[in-house]
Amino acid sequence: KDGLTIYGVAIDGETTAPEVKNWRALDLKLDTDQTSGISAKDLLISNNVKGDNTYRFESRADGKLLKFHHVLSKITVNLKADEGFTDNKFASDPVVVLTSNEANSTANTEWAYSSGTFNVTTGEIDKSSLTRNAVTMYQAATAATGYTVTKEALVMPGSTFNSDAATILRINADGNIYYITAKQIRTA
Repeated sequence: KDGLTIYGVAIDGETTAPEVKNWRALDLKLDTDQTSGISAKDLLISNNVKGDNTYRFESRADGKLLKFHHVLSKITVNLKADEGFTDNKFASDPVVVLTSNEANSTANTEWAYSSGTFNVTTGEIDKSSLTRNAVTMYQAATAATGYTVTKEALVMPGSTFNSDAATILRINADGNIYYITAKQIRTA
C-alpha cells in the first residue's frame, strides 16, 4: 500500500559498498594523508525512492531509478612549474597540505573536515559529528592542461575557510614553501 522505500550507498568506481548498520548514521572517516589516492572513499548515496516517490507494485513495469550523488567535496589544486624551476619542471613531487597552520604549527583550528556521520535518508551530515584535520593531497594521474601537477583531496561537506587572511594551503615545491590564503583562492 505505501510502497517500498529504497536507500543506497556506493563508493564511486568500486565494486563493493560500505557496510551500513544504520541508514541515519553512516560514519565516514577520510584519510588525513591522501597521497595514496582518494577513489576508495568517494561516497555516493541514493535516497530518491521514498515518500511520495516510493516503489509500488502496481507501477513495477515503469521501474524506479536510483539516483546517486556525490556527498563529499573535492578540492583540486593545479600547480605550474615556471620561472625559477629547472626546465619548468619540479625536481620532486610537490607536497600540498590543506591546513590553517604555517610551519607545522597547530595554533589555528584546521578548516577541512575529515570525518563525520551522514544521514543517508535525508542526505545530510550531522554537523556535531564533524572533525577537522590537516589533509595532505593526492597527485592526480595526469595534470590539468597547461599545468605541471594536479593535486586532489576529498573533504566533508561544510568545510569552509573563514576570513580572507586565513591560511588554507601549504605548498612545498622543491623545498620552497608557499602559503595560500583564502583571499588568494577567492580572487583566483
